[in-house]
Parts: sequence; C-alpha cells; structure tokens
Amino acid sequence: MTVQKTGLGSTLSIVNEIRARLAGPGAVAGRCLRRRNRRSISFRARAIKGVITEAVIAAALTALMVLLFLVAGAAP
Repeated sequence: MTVQKTGLGSTLSIVNEIRARLAGPGAVAGRCLRRRNRRSISFRARAIKGVITEAVIAAALTALMVLLFLVAGAAP
C-alpha cells in the first residue's frame, strides 16, 4: 500500500497518524506490514535541520541589530 500526502496536513503528522492506527487495538494487519520505503525519516531530519537553521539565522540577525543600536547610541 502506498500512502501519498494531499494538500491538508503535514507529512510528519500523517506518518504519525498512520503509525498510531497500525499499532492500535484491532490492527492485526499492522503486524504483517513491511516498511519498504521510509521517506518520513528524511522528512523529519530535514524539518529539524530547517528549524535549527532558522533559529541560528534569527539569533545572528538579532545580535547584529542589538550591536547596531549600541554602536549608533554610543556615537556623539
């Protein structure tokens, strides 16, 4: 069975929901399934990397703005 994401919802939330339903009570078929193509791992890694990158950029820009205000305030 192939699962493809549509426009609604994020890829990670869809993967988590599928895993929860397959592991839930009454999910006998979940025990027989093999995971052949797990692209969700790369999606999760890219999402984490993107958040870290954005946080570093935001911290650098904030530090630059504070430095500019301090330099501008110290000038006579």
